[in-house]
Amino acid sequence: MKKKTLRSIILLLVLTSLILVGCNNTANQEQEKDQGPMLNLVQEEKGQENKVAEERVSNELTSEEVQAPKREFAQVENLPLVEGAVLGSASKYVEDRQLWDNFDYKEHKATAQKDLYGFHLPRILLDSPDAKKANKEIEELGAYLINLYKENLEYLTDDNLGMNASFSVYEDRDILSVHVVAYNIWEGYETKSKIYNFSLADGNFISDEKVLSYFGLEKDQVLAVIEDSIVRDYEILGRGYDMNVEDYSFIYNMENILGLALDTFWDSFGKKNHVYIDELGNPMVAYFKLAPSHSGDYEGPAKLVGKALNPSPYLDEYVKMARALGVDPADKNNKGFMIFLGYANYEEDLQKVLERLYPWQEAFMSYKDPSMLVTVTENYDSDAPDLIGQEYYLFVPKYKNSSLRLKQLELGDNGNLKEVENYILDSNSVTGPTLICQNFSEIAPNAKLVVRHRDDVFEFSPTISLKDGSVELPDEIMDGEKVLDWDRLIVQENYSYLMFERLVSLLGRG
Repeated sequence: MKKKTLRSIILLLVLTSLILVGCNNTANQEQEKDQGPMLNLVQEEKGQENKVAEERVSNELTSEEVQAPKREFAQVENLPLVEGAVLGSASKYVEDRQLWDNFDYKEHKATAQKDLYGFHLPRILLDSPDAKKANKEIEELGAYLINLYKENLEYLTDDNLGMNASFSVYEDRDILSVHVVAYNIWEGYETKSKIYNFSLADGNFISDEKVLSYFGLEKDQVLAVIEDSIVRDYEILGRGYDMNVEDYSFIYNMENILGLALDTFWDSFGKKNHVYIDELGNPMVAYFKLAPSHSGDYEGPAKLVGKALNPSPYLDEYVKMARALGVDPADKNNKGFMIFLGYANYEEDLQKVLERLYPWQEAFMSYKDPSMLVTVTENYDSDAPDLIGQEYYLFVPKYKNSSLRLKQLELGDNGNLKEVENYILDSNSVTGPTLICQNFSEIAPNAKLVVRHRDDVFEFSPTISLKDGSVELPDEIMDGEKVLDWDRLIVQENYSYLMFERLVSLLGRG
């Protein structure tokens, strides 16, 4: 499949997701001019397929014992519905700003008043300094978007605004929660999300931790619940997306950008609100969702799942390996395990590498494939990039939801290693146990592994001894070689077919 086709499919899926969270799937203006009704028909058909897929996956996951945090709501009876807000929103402290008179044509004014994909921004009626601050921000957002509309008015046709805005409201006796979403095509389909949570006792802003304390979460549980919710949301998105991907290589895989989504969230946590309560009383997290090749990044919501039944911060596979090797899983000096799997330049060698990996998959992951990070470089004459690594390792990080990425290294003129830009590697980051392919040597490794858990970042490049071929690891990384009796467990032609096909596509076949 050509990259252009893949990116078109990705864009259709992500725009469909935008519709599901209340954003307007307005097509690019030049595309509309060139393709007209046919483009709309294709988008509608693809949207219905992906919506059905995501709903099916969502139902599968919610059938598991995954519950949202519970609280005893002190809901206020007979609250008035907020006209113009997301259906079901009720509050006596919020109203629609009714900004439609700012649009130039009656068709545009009518569009702005629509319940779905209109232009609705809230006014908060609390009498407090924080409410005034929120209202000022919302007023500035409205003025900014209306100015964009006027600057691009000549490109609009019929009742199209090129943007929309919506807001949801939740109110009970303790909390007022307002979530604002604004979307426009003029800045590359950008979505802006604003969250305002107030204590009704004094009208002051309250933090994400405070909001979730009403659901029974302690402060030290908040990050774990949000992280688990983001991971689950990506699993839902990924299964729907994978139905449309024919390329076997790893770079267009949704799971290969989950780590970047976590990195982006960690970078902004504490600097802005991520948590709100939707109109039905569900605790939600708004986070920046990344798409493969960044072809449709946007900020969107995910429902928060409940507190983990197993509150351990450590990855299950890490704990099992630590116990098998007589290592304390809680040792603060340990960052993870690494196992050398072998070398591969050809299909036959690759099969042997994956045959060696498979017993570990059986023993520790119930046959599931690990994530994959391999050193590649762009090949402009092929659909697949070129593989620039021959040595395969399995890395098992210590913490759940740690993000892992590879950064390419080169020798500089001064003989020192330096980090260089590699678009594919820089756009991929995974979580969990991971198959890694890169070149390690005493002379010059061509990549380094970056392991991050929240604010803890650890980077390393293992080396292979030229004396005896043994793997040399930093003190923080443990050699997991002895966790299994490999010679007794390896079975010829027993390996993951999917991983084999993905890697072969990078070796030049397919």
